[in-house]
Amino acid sequence: MSTIESMKAEHRHRLIVLILFGILYLGSFLLLELFVKEPMLILYSPLDDYIPFSRFALIPYCLWFPSIAVTLYYFFLKAPEEEYRRFALPLIFGSLSVMLFYALVPNGVNLRPAVIEGDDPLAVLTRLLQGFDPPINTCPSLHVLIMVLMDNAWQRSAALKGKTGIKAALRLLDLSVCLSTVFLKQHSILDVFWALVYVLVLEAAASYICKKKEQL
Repeated sequence: MSTIESMKAEHRHRLIVLILFGILYLGSFLLLELFVKEPMLILYSPLDDYIPFSRFALIPYCLWFPSIAVTLYYFFLKAPEEEYRRFALPLIFGSLSVMLFYALVPNGVNLRPAVIEGDDPLAVLTRLLQGFDPPINTCPSLHVLIMVLMDNAWQRSAALKGKTGIKAALRLLDLSVCLSTVFLKQHSILDVFWALVYVLVLEAAASYICKKKEQL
């Protein structure tokens, strides 16, 4: 098999993995929405009371979605094989295992303001967000977990080697998205904390596995 044919087969494999992951992720999300209506556990920390609600946090919160599209496209379809594996392993296992945890231990928060006043676009959009995204299945935060995994992948990527400004901008985006989850009152600070802890575990495991594979 020629190098070009090998690369085409490799990318077909990655595309299939991406499609299967998308089906499993969205399917799990829909099943949770249908069958998990009430949380068994309410997450709360006294620190949550010191974090004010801000509808302006909706802007970085929504930047999560295009960030996912760009990152998945690059690392699943364009990146070198090593970068693909190093990103895909913690992303897929981490996301799906969190979904399983939600099913076994339904949890949520009760932090949202009773009323979001105002008719400006951000207030209207925040009310819409809260209408279709109930504060259930919040810990650990998938919003935070996926965002940090994506940022870590970009920080390691050879495509950004020497591009300090872009890396700093991506790190700032990562931080703003994570903070937006608590300023919108979609999550407790505990949801963020446990997501970050799980990211550390996932990254350590993925690094170990990938290094072992390289040694074979």
